[in-house]
Amino acid sequence: MKQNTVLVGIVAVIALGLGVFNVLDTPTPIVERPDYGAVSGPNIDSDCLSVNGVTTCYQRQTIRTASTTLCAIKGPSATSTIVNAIAHLATANASYATAYELGLATSQGATTTSLGVLTLAANTNGTLTASTSPTGGSGLIGGVLAPNTYVNFKVSTSSASATFLPTGSCLVTFRVI
Repeated sequence: MKQNTVLVGIVAVIALGLGVFNVLDTPTPIVERPDYGAVSGPNIDSDCLSVNGVTTCYQRQTIRTASTTLCAIKGPSATSTIVNAIAHLATANASYATAYELGLATSQGATTTSLGVLTLAANTNGTLTASTSPTGGSGLIGGVLAPNTYVNFKVSTSSASATFLPTGSCLVTFRVI
């Protein structure tokens, strides 16, 4: 009887030992979670943002000084439209009336398709805003731009000199088709 009790005890210890080690050897199941991603602050360090397959590209440039081309912003390398284009002169500091033109071209500096002209009196500031529409206009075919089209903001009626020191910025929002 004593031998049976010892034998049952040994079997119980072995079974318990195997059970404990088997539990420790059993891998923990991995629960897969979707990768949501996150933005750690209010700024996104990318020119383009895609939401549900719609890609929008944002460009901003500070106005150049002593140049007739104040801004030259290159569009995306895909067919796109302009949501809006804004040229803001915070200080024009020209001692004479000056006209500024916002336009499209295949190169920097040209404005082969005008989006608008802003004429300012001497030493005044202003903002020129343009956008394409579904019906097109001013040389645009349905408002669609070829890949790598430039949006240029130029001085159109006077020549820039070393004393021409405007301040401001140009902003263009493109929607990729």
